[in-house]
Amino acid sequence: MSRLAAEKLDYPVLPVIGSANPLNYRNKIQMVYGVHKQKIVAGFYEENTHKIVNAHDCDIQDKISNQIINTIKVLMKKHKLLPYEEDKDEGIIRHVMIKRSEVTKEILVVIVTPSSFFPGRNNLLKDLLKAHPEITSVVHNVNPRQTSVILGDQEKTLFGRGYIEDILLGKRFVIGSKTFYQINSKQTEVLYNKVIEFLNPTKNDVILDAYAGIGTIGIILSSYVKQVVAVEINKDSVLNARKNANLNQASNFRIEATDAKDYIQFLQDNQINLDAIVVDPPRAGLELAFIDSILAIKPMKVIYVSCNPETLARDLRQLSKSYHVDKIQPVDMFSQTYHVENVCLLTLK
Repeated sequence: MSRLAAEKLDYPVLPVIGSANPLNYRNKIQMVYGVHKQKIVAGFYEENTHKIVNAHDCDIQDKISNQIINTIKVLMKKHKLLPYEEDKDEGIIRHVMIKRSEVTKEILVVIVTPSSFFPGRNNLLKDLLKAHPEITSVVHNVNPRQTSVILGDQEKTLFGRGYIEDILLGKRFVIGSKTFYQINSKQTEVLYNKVIEFLNPTKNDVILDAYAGIGTIGIILSSYVKQVVAVEINKDSVLNARKNANLNQASNFRIEATDAKDYIQFLQDNQINLDAIVVDPPRAGLELAFIDSILAIKPMKVIYVSCNPETLARDLRQLSKSYHVDKIQPVDMFSQTYHVENVCLLTLK
């Protein structure tokens, strides 16, 4: 937490909770395909370039997913399917994304092409399923844009339901191609257990789950409190959150499709009280208007889940005007990297 030191913020930081599985932990893999020395390769872009570094077996990614990536390289050669070359605007396959649940064993394969024109698609699909019968869904995604964004808006399910399901702390969640989901499922359970521990909820509590995504935190918390009100701006995530709430029969969970800062301003304007707020914002952290509304509403507790120590330090400085920062728990969610997730408990002064 060097950023906290740089900001001269003296908060109690607990020892990092390490991972029992520091290898092959990623439940999501996405690779770009290309040609190097007349051979089809799949891997990652070298930093600050579009040069592809071939990755035959990435040690932090799921083993079965690694195998599927390599099988697709072989099948592309067999069916004469060339990788897409952006500078020439030629070729078929741009990227492949794979999501796998270690618990349910379901696997989603997403094949990204620059257009809906995909010659040999059925033959590729047939051979892929023959080589990997463990695959439960295959989706064809079309992304015609010249962009670093992997997925496009248009997609078609070629096999299965078009999504997988995973289980966290006894709750079941639907994961599609565009669903944001923590990439380390086992450590996510560690992280969420810390949220529950720090919150120490009661059956009378009304909780706001801000930046809720597909509702993972809020739906898990719904078993411990009277009501969870979630807020999320991404409409696809909101639809998935409602589907997940129904899937888990979480009748005391509801989600609003709006910006978090606008919704908390609504709560402030209407003098609606909350017992606690749980926030899990993107790397940019909390907007100042959102923080100002927290300071106005003054719930007894705020649980801040952060993936960026820099913006966390910035936001804690503002929140500490009215809140004690009781403790910060780092969790190793991204083994073999310098990234860390933090859970912070703030209580009203």
